[in-house]
Amino acid sequence: MQITLIAGTRPNFVKISPIIHAILKKRAAGLYRTDLMTNTEGFTLASLLLFGKEEAILSMLPHFKIDAIVRRIDTNRYDDRETFRSNLISAYDLLMHFVAKHLPDRFYQEGDHRISLREHIFREVIANFLIHREYISPRVPTIEILYDGCTLKNANKPHLYGFIEPNNYESFPKNPHIAKFFVQMARAEELGTGIRNVYRYSKMYSGKLPKFKEEDLFEVIIPLVKEKTTPKTTTKTTPKTTTKKAAQILQLMRRDSTIKVKEIARILRISVEGVRYHLKKMKKDKLIQFIGAAKTGHWVVFGEESTLKSDK
Repeated sequence: MQITLIAGTRPNFVKISPIIHAILKKRAAGLYRTDLMTNTEGFTLASLLLFGKEEAILSMLPHFKIDAIVRRIDTNRYDDRETFRSNLISAYDLLMHFVAKHLPDRFYQEGDHRISLREHIFREVIANFLIHREYISPRVPTIEILYDGCTLKNANKPHLYGFIEPNNYESFPKNPHIAKFFVQMARAEELGTGIRNVYRYSKMYSGKLPKFKEEDLFEVIIPLVKEKTTPKTTTKTTPKTTTKKAAQILQLMRRDSTIKVKEIARILRISVEGVRYHLKKMKKDKLIQFIGAAKTGHWVVFGEESTLKSDK
């Protein structure tokens, strides 16, 4: 990343507390610099991306944003979508929450302790997604959760072309000051270690290996375990359309327990009355329960798709 001083010519552009100001100047090398041409001091673009407010970042990089999309049921449009324009520290937490909201976490024990495979995988993937982006490019980085995989795409200035594997990977930090800060915050491993960890835990998470492809667009594909579908023995005794829609509603509720009736209807492309019909039947069969007030409550799912009963 090109070193750009922010506060040298615009002293009121970055407002930061004196304590953090002192920490950045002393401990985070590269986030506060002196311009040798003008002898003025200021924060670098890396510091703005790490700590700046949204309006400050957009003033310097108007194209700055990150798209997070889920396309598992409504593949023509999307099931869920969020756009983030916050600094990288906040964006990391928001993206981790988005992934946790939509992806399951399989039980896995390492030694005497249970660990989160999902967190171990996406901690590395999202950190590198934010660290190694080519920020001067207007291309919007995306995280897309599909039926059988999660794909991350980022603008890139490639060092090598082709697929990256642990045995052929060379450490080459794109934005070293951002990378260093993420490592110091324990949100990323040293270069090279992260890819090996993703390969290791992805095999345990889905039974498949991830793919890292470096070109002008850097792409990462994390395989996912396909969700259960209604067994054939059930579909024989259940009207296909009714069973399929009810199963999809259960899947949506598992991903987002606060989902509203109108949102379900939009995703499944059926009427609100149709959604309410399925909800009424599933409540009667004790597959679901709504807890709390209409605006602030949430769904609790008790049943599986295989327990859906036919209309008679």
